[in-house]
Amino acid sequence: MCAISRKSDSRIEVIRVHIKLLRPKHIEIHGKMTRCFSGDWIEVGRQTANKWVANGDAVIGARKDPFLTLPSLEDFSMTIFCLPFPFVGKHLREQQNAIQSWTMLGCNLELMFLMTEKDRAVGACPFDGKTILIDADQYGTPLISSVFKTAQENAAPGEILCYVNSDIIMLGLDGAVGRAARAFPDLPFLVIGRRWDMDIVYSLSFEKGWQKELGRQVLTGGKRRGVDAIDFFAFRNGTFGDVPPFAVGRSAWDNWLVADALSRNVNVIDVSMVVHPVHQEIPARVKHQKPTKARDEQHARNRALYDARRNGFRGITREARFVITQDGNVIRRSDLDFVPESILRK
Repeated sequence: MCAISRKSDSRIEVIRVHIKLLRPKHIEIHGKMTRCFSGDWIEVGRQTANKWVANGDAVIGARKDPFLTLPSLEDFSMTIFCLPFPFVGKHLREQQNAIQSWTMLGCNLELMFLMTEKDRAVGACPFDGKTILIDADQYGTPLISSVFKTAQENAAPGEILCYVNSDIIMLGLDGAVGRAARAFPDLPFLVIGRRWDMDIVYSLSFEKGWQKELGRQVLTGGKRRGVDAIDFFAFRNGTFGDVPPFAVGRSAWDNWLVADALSRNVNVIDVSMVVHPVHQEIPARVKHQKPTKARDEQHARNRALYDARRNGFRGITREARFVITQDGNVIRRSDLDFVPESILRK
């Protein structure tokens, strides 16, 4: 599919072509160099498209809706748990946007809010759901070990759980997780996907058609993050056992969860084609926190825990053995027309 070029009085519009990448590329998007990955659909000029297709770097075709989602399965139930900031200031608006989007999912949904005693005292949760206290380290930072242990202890055996960062707007989560649960009945599984970044500084209205409108805005003004940017983890209760005491808000714990599951042959499913997590603030525009002794120690401890127990995996979406396609099928990644990761690394 390509855009038609037309002559004007002063210029000729460039023909634009939709292509699907078969190898990673650095491409200028919205004036910024962006790393795109195998399987991404992008739009480039006809000359560039012909060159990349001839070199085996891409294929030309008609792209489906890049923000397509799958409908929820009948009678599917799920519990989303999160670790919210105190519900005050800018965190209030961001978390209201995110959590309200979760309540718009089409499944039978329960919410579980895990907070330290200090955070709950600052700003209690205004949403319906369980609020449960969790442990923190010596600096008062919540621990991922306590988050996952508490969530699983407060859910039924085999129940479908999903951790989502509390500022992430979710589109399509229920349809994908329901299909993963159906594909692996009574078996451990882990659903993950790449996120988008979008600078959203207003409260969403959630009127009819809000998902399509948000998708349009994200495509024109947002940025798709890389294969290590994972902000949600859906799984069957019991999938995770002993999670190390990573400090929340510091590096490495999210990728460790994926690496750990892969090392134990858990069925890991990449749903980036049909689930669209939207992070509401672009990291480059966020004022960086000043280094402190506490943060330095926490980053170092997280990195040491990650390196010690990742078992050779990086914990990225490209390592998932399964994907869910826009047709709703759960297939092995090797069955896609992607170049294998082993080739991409050479």
